[in-house]
Amino acid sequence: MKKFRSLVLIGLLSLLVAACSSGGRSTMTPDEYLLHNVSAWNGVTEYVNRWTGGEQGEALTRSLQERKGLKQYASPLGHARAELAQVLVQVQTFPPPEDAVALRDLTVTYLKTADSLYETMQKVAALPDGFADEQFAPLGGELERLGKALDSQMSALNDAQMAYAKKHKIQLQQSSG
Repeated sequence: MKKFRSLVLIGLLSLLVAACSSGGRSTMTPDEYLLHNVSAWNGVTEYVNRWTGGEQGEALTRSLQERKGLKQYASPLGHARAELAQVLVQVQTFPPPEDAVALRDLTVTYLKTADSLYETMQKVAALPDGFADEQFAPLGGELERLGKALDSQMSALNDAQMAYAKKHKIQLQQSSG
């Protein structure tokens, strides 16, 4: 959680620096905007990955298999949603350059889908110990649907960021992880 908060703080500071260095401009430069966009996306993606395949996700899966102890995840998921809401506000705070509106919209869609994933996980965390298959089935189906949507949106967002970088001759570092 601390690392995610640090990423949010870095993103907010980058917005402040961009605003202060804008020389009175009402929008960020393409470089500033892309840095802001990629930073927000990477921070959220790293945190979502912890819940979908990382340590937190594995613990949640074990609790699901044991059909008990899910309530312990309610508070961390609530915090995750609150942090995500801050990132969403951050992404929407400054208007993007005119040619980055579609990129911003893809980012907003991705963030809203991530929030829906967290919301559904909160519903899972609210299941009582010993829950029945019928109680979990619709939530499990929704988690699967949202996971596929996130993967698709992630790919589209990555492609849009790369195209925007290429258009403005901005070098982006790609990680293999």
